[in-house]
Amino acid sequence: VLTRLAYIVDKDELNLSHDRRDELYRGIGAFMEMYWQKMSGPQPESNGNLPRISGYEVAHHSGVLFGQLYRRTTHPKWKALRETTEKVAQAGEPADLLDVAWRLVALVELGEGKRYQAEIDALVKEIFSHQRADGSWAMPFGLEVVEYDWSSHQVKRKKLPPSEGQEGPRRSDFQTYHNIYALAKAGVGLDDPRMKKAVEFCLRRQTE
Repeated sequence: VLTRLAYIVDKDELNLSHDRRDELYRGIGAFMEMYWQKMSGPQPESNGNLPRISGYEVAHHSGVLFGQLYRRTTHPKWKALRETTEKVAQAGEPADLLDVAWRLVALVELGEGKRYQAEIDALVKEIFSHQRADGSWAMPFGLEVVEYDWSSHQVKRKKLPPSEGQEGPRRSDFQTYHNIYALAKAGVGLDDPRMKKAVEFCLRRQTE
């Protein structure tokens, strides 16, 4: 959550206020420096509620934070931590489309353009492969719930029995918006009919 605050402040500084908040960055950075010690894979977060915070989202926001701290201070420890977040963004296997979306965002931003173009193209293809006919997406890959067990720090899957007439997981407006955001970050625009269909689905949902 702290890295989200830094990410929001970063956007405010760049696009609105242009005011530097170095003390805020230093405080959040000091905490996240401890958090990232010996981190080698994406670590989800949760306060017991669903949906969890994807470990790839944590890596993305942390990478933006450490990158900002390195640019402000030129201290090598922030550069090293920034590089660690980039490695974590490439590690592990996504548990569901929430992970896929945030991994895509992380590789686009932390890769600063085209560094991971092959991986980015594969993730875009993966997201679209799960799109429903109405333009929406579900969050899980199949009929299951993906949960985060805080006591064991593990993501766990719970299979669900299908309801009558149900062929796949239920659609999720939350996940659909995430996917649109991730795809846009990867350069997919409304000239792609699949993206256009997703945006039109969301606009319809706002008026239902």
